[in-house]
Amino acid sequence: MHRESRDDTIVNVILDGENAWEYYPNNAFDFFSLLYNKLVELPWCETATMGESMQNDKVPETTLTHLEPGSWIGGNFNIWIGHKEKNRAWELIYRTRADYEKRQSQLDAATQKRILKEFLIAESSDWFWWYGDDHHTAEMATFDALFRKHLINVYHLMQETPPDDLFVPIAAETEAEKNLFLKEPTSEISPFIDGRIVNFFEWLGAGEMDLEQELSSMNMEDFRIKKVLFGWDEQHAYFAMQGEIAELVGRGEIILQAPEREYRFAIGNTPVQQGDIRYQAGEIFELRLPKMPIYGEEIRFTLMVEGKIAQQIPLYSKIALEKMDHLELYWFV
Repeated sequence: MHRESRDDTIVNVILDGENAWEYYPNNAFDFFSLLYNKLVELPWCETATMGESMQNDKVPETTLTHLEPGSWIGGNFNIWIGHKEKNRAWELIYRTRADYEKRQSQLDAATQKRILKEFLIAESSDWFWWYGDDHHTAEMATFDALFRKHLINVYHLMQETPPDDLFVPIAAETEAEKNLFLKEPTSEISPFIDGRIVNFFEWLGAGEMDLEQELSSMNMEDFRIKKVLFGWDEQHAYFAMQGEIAELVGRGEIILQAPEREYRFAIGNTPVQQGDIRYQAGEIFELRLPKMPIYGEEIRFTLMVEGKIAQQIPLYSKIALEKMDHLELYWFV
């Protein structure tokens, strides 16, 4: 190549940033150090970045007449788009960006910069590498949740409630993945609402959503509610939230969102009774409300702190209160 080239010849060396070197000793650090030292010593070779090459007066300007579409895998775009999961991810990005552009002029420069960063992360190629059926990983549920989290962040930065479908997994979820953080109720419950778990049996048999498991890839210090207990009896639905409840008294509000209705509950340490609805914060936040308006519906909670969205509960899915045929199999004495 040296003998047949002119003085203005540029040889581009374009390699994968990490995968090509993972089997080299010391991640190829020693190999690269030796290689570049040898190149620098060659009298006929000059190492340069692409930008430095473009500024070199010896390099003539040329016109690129054709650019082949596709990626470095198969010469097409199948890795990044085409499968229904990949397409769905792009649809969510498109919709989120359209919603942002409607609000963009109302947001300050710092918020716009943070939102742009969320979009740049969401548009990175590795999300689409894992969506679809061409590649597989045991961490698919985590990848999926993280991707949607960046789009959810855009709405939080705009101080808007994210659309429901951002909480629905794009990738097919297995029962094993679901059960990592969600345990279904095993019996009916009828706890007294006073902001405390008075005894061991009060919430025994309740369903449990462990948000620390759901958010295992996140920094849990950013979230005040760590666990949700839920269940029902003949007349009522019950919820208990555990976490940093004391810090939320007088500052926080819980919003229960169902498809056709919304309830708001101020977090206070005195009991509030409004008909069949009762709630109180103490060691935990406890809530009772009539079962039928939300029975069979998918619901989600939003924690507001001083008027701003602080947490969506659960973050990547929903709670459904529905008939459990297996309840009769469990007996407690």
